[in-house]
Amino acid sequence: MRLVEYKIKDIESKMLQTAEKMFEQGEDYFLGRNGKSKDYAKAVEWYNKSADQGNADAMIRLAECYEEGYGVDKSERKGVEYEKKAAALGNAKAQFWLGNTYTNESYGGETRNYAEAVKWYRKSAEQGYAGGQYGLGNMYFVGTGVTKDYAEALKWYRKAAEQDYVFAQNQLGYMYNNGKGVSKDYAEAVKWYRKSAEQGDTRGQNNLGYMYQYGYGVPQDYAEAVKWYRKAAEQGQAIGQFNLACMYENGYGVTKNLTEAKKWYEKAAAQGDEDAQKKLKENIWNKESSLVKVSGVVYEKKDEPMIGAIIREKNTNNGVVSDFDGNFSISVPLGAELEIKYVGYKDVTVKVIDDNPIKVYMKRR
Repeated sequence: MRLVEYKIKDIESKMLQTAEKMFEQGEDYFLGRNGKSKDYAKAVEWYNKSADQGNADAMIRLAECYEEGYGVDKSERKGVEYEKKAAALGNAKAQFWLGNTYTNESYGGETRNYAEAVKWYRKSAEQGYAGGQYGLGNMYFVGTGVTKDYAEALKWYRKAAEQDYVFAQNQLGYMYNNGKGVSKDYAEAVKWYRKSAEQGDTRGQNNLGYMYQYGYGVPQDYAEAVKWYRKAAEQGQAIGQFNLACMYENGYGVTKNLTEAKKWYEKAAAQGDEDAQKKLKENIWNKESSLVKVSGVVYEKKDEPMIGAIIREKNTNNGVVSDFDGNFSISVPLGAELEIKYVGYKDVTVKVIDDNPIKVYMKRR
């Protein structure tokens, strides 16, 4: 009997080794490595052979192939079937995917089942898989499938965040920022938002921008806020686009520019952002309202004001004359050029980049 048991174990070991080699063959074709050209159909052939020998990694790859249509006809149902097979064999990634499947309203023939989602997230999480930890944290945070428990959510978010899981890092930042399951700590929030943002997560980037804009956990810095809002906005995040538009509209961290502001409001509005849609209905976007009022003083010599200098918007008839004290005021679009002229003196051209007062010094020809 011992000899039979030994031979059975030996056979099982060799089968697993063979299955692993088959899986690696599939990976070579799937990834286009080790001299192989990328070929999803051939990858699927090898994954099937490996899966037939009980390889869970091959099963989760087959789930991906069916769910995305790589080398096979797309079939969410077949994908979920392979998720279940791999999850039952203890594959942590498959368990995480299966948890996601059960949180969806309808996917692959399965109906939403939060209790099942929690079950599979927990199995994945307890194996140390970051995705499963994040998923389980979400369930505790919202209170679906389990009783809402911010402290428990924080615990699982932290485990995932410490493995550099970007979504968990952002969520952990949120917990510290809002005092959920932990004492409010802006500096700690910034720390985790930054880790997420630096890995390219748009939510982390937008949230880090917010912290800089209002000076929470960091010195207030509009330019730094603009930098992070822009990163989120350029990746298509509607909230980042809205916030970047606000910065341009008000001239925070950038030169005030209503044209640029409108552009980003439009991008956010196109994605359904209601605040951006409301903004676009305001009257500030017509030509008259987009003008800025610029004031200044024209000097002949240092601190000697010049009366009667002509200040005109270039290539227009929009102009004024400096008064007895050299003062003037004129409304022009941002980016316009002002030409200042006086007989016997060299012309001066000034570009309007904001509504700050202008000092002009004239020199004789």
